[in-house]
Amino acid sequence: WLAYPIAANIRAVKYNWQLQEQLAVFHQGIAFDIQKFLKHLQQDGNSQHRELLNLALEKMDGATIATLSVEIKANRVPLDSQYLLEIARASADADLFLLGLQQLKADSNSSLALNNLTKLDTIWSDSELTRILSAMLRLELYPSLAMQQIAKLAQIPAEIRPQLLNLLADRRLGGDAAFVIAKHMDTEFLAAMDELLQASHKIAKRRALLALKLSDNEHAKMLLISHFKREPNPDLRREVLP
Repeated sequence: WLAYPIAANIRAVKYNWQLQEQLAVFHQGIAFDIQKFLKHLQQDGNSQHRELLNLALEKMDGATIATLSVEIKANRVPLDSQYLLEIARASADADLFLLGLQQLKADSNSSLALNNLTKLDTIWSDSELTRILSAMLRLELYPSLAMQQIAKLAQIPAEIRPQLLNLLADRRLGGDAAFVIAKHMDTEFLAAMDELLQASHKIAKRRALLALKLSDNEHAKMLLISHFKREPNPDLRREVLP
């Protein structure tokens, strides 16, 4: 019964050794040949590319990783979207990360998007995170996933607030925006949500009321109760009964 784990360990060591050998090819003395490495990553049909990239990023110093990121952007190096995102995270390059997301969207790879967007707050500084989330809303790069991240923030950055307010009436994204706003309800958001509830559009109103109902925010609870008393539609009143 020991044979399988021993064999697996031997294979893993051998595989890692092969990766180390491959990586050594891109060193000229103590310098790392970035252009040669990028050309290698562009080749199709190599299943070891991802592992090789991760190993390279582990071994590179910060300056080399930053140079790698700059080289990709300056020369528009056509890399796989996942490679772009890996390098962007390692170099903390928000612009490269957004390029990777744009390519990911073009590839229609939503599962990879989910993996890359679940823990943004642990990777980026507050200012870079705000810039990324704002751009995701503006460029429609997985805006629903962006709003999930925005909802987790301690407070909504000033740059993002107008974007959320503009999305409230959006047919596709209004529900997501209403949920985020209801969770972070304050006097500015309260006025905008109250204005939306005065509108006659039933779908937008229903989404806003349901978002208020799901929120633990005290401002949201007060607005829900206030509007509930004024809501003329009996079906809607039953659905969002506080």
